[in-house]
Amino acid sequence: MALMKVLCCLLVSLAVAEAAVHRIPITRKHVTLASINRFLTAANGDVEPVVTRDGESFYSGNITVGTPAQTFVTDFDTGSADLWIMDDTCQDDDCKDTPVFHKDRSSTYKSDNVPESIAYVDGSYTTGVRGFESITFGNISVDSQPFILANKSHQNDVIKSIFGLGSQDIAQTGSPPFYTAVAQKAVDKPILTVFLKKSADNTFGGEVTLGDYDTENCGPIYSTTNAVGSDWYVRIDGVSINGKQVSTTGSVTGVVDTGTTYLVLPFDLSEAFEAINEKVKLEEVKGGYTLQCTDSDKIPDLTITIDGYNHIINGYQLAIPVKGAEDTCVLALAGMPFGETLLGDTFIRDRCVSQNIQTKEISFAHKK
Repeated sequence: MALMKVLCCLLVSLAVAEAAVHRIPITRKHVTLASINRFLTAANGDVEPVVTRDGESFYSGNITVGTPAQTFVTDFDTGSADLWIMDDTCQDDDCKDTPVFHKDRSSTYKSDNVPESIAYVDGSYTTGVRGFESITFGNISVDSQPFILANKSHQNDVIKSIFGLGSQDIAQTGSPPFYTAVAQKAVDKPILTVFLKKSADNTFGGEVTLGDYDTENCGPIYSTTNAVGSDWYVRIDGVSINGKQVSTTGSVTGVVDTGTTYLVLPFDLSEAFEAINEKVKLEEVKGGYTLQCTDSDKIPDLTITIDGYNHIINGYQLAIPVKGAEDTCVLALAGMPFGETLLGDTFIRDRCVSQNIQTKEISFAHKK
């Protein structure tokens, strides 16, 4: 999210693909439960998780910036719309032992010195100036891409760069990179598709396809809806578990967000946790629940109704392994009354999701 850091980062390893369709392979990683617990906060008298990108699992990969190219690991995030990387003038701990941008080494770097800042609810932030550069993601190259060159960073100790795939209307710096690619005709179609899968550490975890639908990993489209207000936002009519409604409000708006592992819903989920606990022994921990990973297949399925269509989330998708804790999984489900609805990777992994940034049509397809 543009103003919320989310648990599980989608960092992408870019690769050359066919001319019209640009495929981005994804590799999965894990971090520790201590990293999750670091970003917890008190809410309404109870402890609830602040869902952050610096959390339990994330995906790693590269983009290049500048001429000659300098390589950065980045998080491709449908929940935000700006690109930021670390500047070589940054002296904060976050900037140590990580790639930083040497602007004096690039012949294509420009800046208008407009101050920029992105802050997150967990207290982390980056500040810097707006720059313009040549960037390459996959085999897509664009010129004069606006981005934030961060010279100060706080609590971004895992993720050192974010690459927003969200809507231009929520971007702080101007045109998001994929919008720039469409405007500069670097892709044939204004469509991007996300395909994710569960995987072991450092193994193939899916693909982001830019320029068309993903017909290699995804089957026919089974449902479409129009974005509500901004890219990747959908109308959610209800949530149920074991056929019983657990939502306590009417329709809400939620974002299909590759930047979070969790399914975050804006109402009390006590009944849902009780239903899960009847099938699986849950252990309450600071900010949520854990379970034995070997019991993940016993978690009941959830149903998310979007614009009248029932989308099933297989229960095992909610169990996220914790590195360094044998057979321990986090239950990636959170209720945050009055918060925003985040349809994170737990939702996305059971389907392919596509967005046409011009027609604002969001499509869902079964995985092959």
